[in-house]
Amino acid sequence: MWKEDLSAALADDLGKDAWEAFRSKVKSAHDIGEVKDIYKCTLFIQQLLADAWDEGKQFPTLGRLGKAIMKYAQSQLGATASPSVEATGTVV
Repeated sequence: MWKEDLSAALADDLGKDAWEAFRSKVKSAHDIGEVKDIYKCTLFIQQLLADAWDEGKQFPTLGRLGKAIMKYAQSQLGATASPSVEATGTVV
């Protein structure tokens, strides 16, 4: 699915320079200073991905991961329908 770690794969999806710039932008936009291991913090990661979604950024790696998870889950249930991970933008 990814060679090193998920963060490196996402950086490849956007391009390393764009990834670094975007992470810095998110930190700045949310007044996050220099925090040790901030890029490992789940709350920061959630905010980063939410901001990326809001800006229309695409991460093919996450799409493939979601489809693989759905495919595995369906195989465990014996489902035959193909996995669908399309976002509707609807909050339930």
